[in-house]
Amino acid sequence: MKRWVLCLLLLVLGACGDTDGATENDAYDGGGTVDDVADAQDIGEDLSEPEVTNDDVVNDTTADSVSDDIPSPPPGDLDTAASGMATEPESTPADGLTQLAVTISLLDTNGDPLSNVPVSLEVENAQGVVVIQPLPTSDDGLSIGYLVAIDGGQYQVSAKVGTGDEAVYLDNALEVTFTGCTTTADYYRRTLRGPVFSICTGCHNEYGLALDWGNLWRIDDRVDEETVASTLDTLGALAAAQDEEPPWLLGKPSGQAKFGHYGGTLVPIDSVEYGHLQAFVSRLQNSGATCDTPAEDYFSGVEFMSNEQTLHRAALMLVKRLPTAAELKKLAESDDLEQVVEDDLLEDPAFYVRLQDLFNDLLHTDRQLGSFKLNAHLGVADYPNRFHFRPYQPNKAKYNVLKYTCEALDAVGKGGSCCHTGSDNNIMCEYGGKTVTLCAVGDQEGTQTLRRQALALISYVVKNDKPFTEILTADYVMVNPLTARIFELPDGKNKVTFDDDCDFEDYKPVKLQMDNQQGVTEQNTYPSNRVPHAGIFSTHTFLNRYMTTTTNLNRNRASEVFYKFVDINIQKLVTFTVGQSDSLPLNPTKDAFSCSVCHSVMDPVAGAFIKWTGLGRVRRGRYVHVCTDYLEKGVCTDDEGCAGTEKCVDTACVLVAYDERLCVRPHGYKGTAMPKNEERAPLRWMTKQMAKDPRFATTMVRVMLTLLTGRDKLTAPSNIYDLDFAFTARAYAAQEEEVARVSKVFVAENYNFKKALVEIVKGQWFRASNGDEANSASGDLLLGQVGGGRLLSPEELNARIRSATGFPWISIKGRDDSLLSVDEGFRLLYGGIDSDSILKRTRDPFTLAANVVRRMSHEMACLLVPQDMAWNDSADRRYLGLIQDISVPLNDAGKAINQEAIESTIIGLHKGLLNEDIVVGSKAYQETYDLFVEVWQSGQALLAAGTEATSLPAQCRATKDYSTGKLFALSQFPDRSPVKQDAKYVLRAWMSVVSYLLSDAGFLMQ
Repeated sequence: MKRWVLCLLLLVLGACGDTDGATENDAYDGGGTVDDVADAQDIGEDLSEPEVTNDDVVNDTTADSVSDDIPSPPPGDLDTAASGMATEPESTPADGLTQLAVTISLLDTNGDPLSNVPVSLEVENAQGVVVIQPLPTSDDGLSIGYLVAIDGGQYQVSAKVGTGDEAVYLDNALEVTFTGCTTTADYYRRTLRGPVFSICTGCHNEYGLALDWGNLWRIDDRVDEETVASTLDTLGALAAAQDEEPPWLLGKPSGQAKFGHYGGTLVPIDSVEYGHLQAFVSRLQNSGATCDTPAEDYFSGVEFMSNEQTLHRAALMLVKRLPTAAELKKLAESDDLEQVVEDDLLEDPAFYVRLQDLFNDLLHTDRQLGSFKLNAHLGVADYPNRFHFRPYQPNKAKYNVLKYTCEALDAVGKGGSCCHTGSDNNIMCEYGGKTVTLCAVGDQEGTQTLRRQALALISYVVKNDKPFTEILTADYVMVNPLTARIFELPDGKNKVTFDDDCDFEDYKPVKLQMDNQQGVTEQNTYPSNRVPHAGIFSTHTFLNRYMTTTTNLNRNRASEVFYKFVDINIQKLVTFTVGQSDSLPLNPTKDAFSCSVCHSVMDPVAGAFIKWTGLGRVRRGRYVHVCTDYLEKGVCTDDEGCAGTEKCVDTACVLVAYDERLCVRPHGYKGTAMPKNEERAPLRWMTKQMAKDPRFATTMVRVMLTLLTGRDKLTAPSNIYDLDFAFTARAYAAQEEEVARVSKVFVAENYNFKKALVEIVKGQWFRASNGDEANSASGDLLLGQVGGGRLLSPEELNARIRSATGFPWISIKGRDDSLLSVDEGFRLLYGGIDSDSILKRTRDPFTLAANVVRRMSHEMACLLVPQDMAWNDSADRRYLGLIQDISVPLNDAGKAINQEAIESTIIGLHKGLLNEDIVVGSKAYQETYDLFVEVWQSGQALLAAGTEATSLPAQCRATKDYSTGKLFALSQFPDRSPVKQDAKYVLRAWMSVVSYLLSDAGFLMQ
């Protein structure tokens, strides 16, 4: 069978790279931790790969080797004296990134340009210089090459014209100067990490093939100071002088090694990547070469937020509101930002709600209710109480209390103790031996609370200052009054009680018993008949969000676990492909190189989920491997000579057990096989290993940084030919430095999540504000990922609107939820996610978002101004306390009046809506004042012409209390009066100002 046909079949069956559909991963290039390297003299024995033959090597993704160029003599009329080279900068930093352009100009003896002539650059004593060779000359006789240096000094550059023995050099050489130098560590992390070693670490990591082969060298892809130092020790041994040339580190990936390379030729010798690798190896070999020049300050020329501005941003991100007056006063008096953030923001109950929202962006467990119902989570045999939570059915008889509304039950005296009112309150059930009314939305509310199991665990761990590793290792699950009822609690083992049986935000930790799973009598899987909880991974939420199949064998779950918690994207480990004419071994996931690179990482962890079914049910019985080995039964020539359940493999009949699935790897993590005494609870064992993995700490810090800033985590840029490579490489290295800094605090504080958050808020990455354009002509590229400048999410914008105006944005006709918080509104249109099919937020401004903002700013201005003016006592007003509906800016003679009131109001609006401190006469003030006057004057003209009414439009009138919808005319609102008229067009002018500020980037962006 042709290999491509077999591989297609295997993909369908889930055996060759199947991860049950595309994951949510972005880019990652491999990983692992550094292992001790053997002595350099023994490197040939201890750090070798399996001997490779030509048949073993997979199809190369680049070229096998560089063939000799066809000689191309220079033109006979070339004028070597008139032709020449030129470069503009007098000196260039030797930072391993900045390219010095060298322009070659070829002229003939008549002074005319020579086109399409091959040229090249050569640098004398160029061990510290990488040459990016020019293309043949253009029609105007020009071609440009580039030089990149890691060692400072003066270098002589020559230009060679033509190729082969007949090539000639131009008469005049060019002398160039590079200043400073690059440390070996900086050169690795910024220049080599992405283009070269991201390819290597797909195989050479501590999670996969390096362990299959046992003696393969392996490195960690992280670029913090300690890890890079250890990595350089490993690579230094590989770069050391050996019997063969070039050394392994250079020869293996370039296809020059005597015994070949299992991964094929990855870095051709005519590539820029090879030039950098060659310079890197030379630096490693020359142990005496040192460089004390530090890398340039990434934040040079950057302005940072003040403590007050930082608190403002932190409050919006952490508790979805603006700082309170008390918090601002505390900060002003103490000047201790850390104390205010830790003691006030992180102790606000709103923080723990926000925390769950933030981590849903990682886990995506908040799927749409319509597509992920409660009854899909749980099997009825295990959880019969799930049927207590069903949608409201209005046509059922009134005596069926499980299916009728609280109002209807009240009407017949059976309402009980409904703690809320409304047509969607419909559930009556027993809890804890007493009858209570659970005021929920039936199936919808049951799903909502159950699907928050994992997020509730995160919130519980953080709130109680437990080590954050407990989100992986917790031997309990979180329940609230609804889910406790589903799990039939309390029972003989769990005495969980709740202060308020109607408070569904009250979660308690419990250790569930296997007794919940009825009808199953096999041997218990865990001591004391307990469910073997394993933190997030064993919750129904996670197991149902990331399903498995009989062919996928938990590989989808393993893939998500690796990406989300240790930042390894298994699908990006390797780019090798299976050739159409290549044959596959019998067991491709284990023995086919292209498949095994990924499966060697994924399968051992996938096996840890073997005790958990697709619906999140615990399998009883003792531990069973995902696969079993072949059992020899007899001699054969083909399958017909074997029994029905056997196959003929290499002349032997073998029994392929476990539904004929081929054997994969034993269960384990990062090279440690799972001990036999852990086989009753393999997932618990695996989570404990992952919690100790240094990558867990750095990944969680990276997640925090991403969630707080709204910026995607950066990956090492791999395309060295990209014009933005130097900028993105610097940005990546700077972000990793910040991750390493915070990670040290995180680990030192016993994985205290709050301490890590405070470190991020204090750090430069979070507080960066404005860049100095004069200091960095490419600041938009270099600093584009730090600080603010990204679009608020729909939920964050909704919170800001509520906090700044006092009102949510709802439709004119009224809606229970904000238009930015529900899919039926603008949440998805504004770049939000639904945790189902839309998983990535849009953080950069886009046209549709601008249209949403235009509507929001108009409607909220129409609401805010009249509602504020409705207060009889001006001291009760939020923004317009000094304004009356007759407070015009100019008198009939055109002279400015009411200036003090207008000035204070404009300043207050800028402060309250944009957190800007402006003064009269500033550009921001003048633009707002001019807008106010211009709109007012236009309104006067419209009123005079009779084309505009003196009354406000109906939708902009304040006649009712916003929260209750009841008329101001009622006696319960003596402090407010209806606002319907605007005879002087003053209120509409202020509406334009509010709309203008609500659509400002300072309001819409973080």
